Amino acid sequence: MEIDDLIAEGQRLLSQMKFEEAAAAFSDAVAADPGNPLLLASRGAALIALGRYDEAFADFDRAVALAPDNPRLYYRRGMGWMARMDFAAAVADFTKAIDLDHQYAVAFYSRGMAYDSLGREEESREDLRRSWVLGQARLQGELDTYGIIRTEMDKPH
Repeated sequence: MEIDDLIAEGQRLLSQMKFEEAAAAFSDAVAADPGNPLLLASRGAALIALGRYDEAFADFDRAVALAPDNPRLYYRRGMGWMARMDFAAAVADFTKAIDLDHQYAVAFYSRGMAYDSLGREEESREDLRRSWVLGQARLQGELDTYGIIRTEMDKPH
């Protein structure tokens, strides 16, 4: 199987919550391209879902070392920390993702949820608000691209 096919198969299996099979497909892809940080992060996501945390974090850490300027890799590792219920570590990775991409709405949302789990309500509210504003801005950009006019009811007050 070609690497692109393995990646597509791994993504399909992840979306179907077939984590063991997804991890195997991503492992085959990593064997073919061991320096690909996105493959490592994808395999890490499947391993997290299987509760194989040590292996998953080895993949996440290697991915981040290979591409330290990629905010998606920090986000993925942050989600791994969330699964492990290490909310302080999750906040640190989500913060790094946000530092690299100030428009990363889902990272703001996830950091807000991690802050909430730590009992840091004010920071949680601010991040959740920021994620909503960024999400709305992206939605408006999409609407503008396709010439869709928002109604008065849809506009923020």
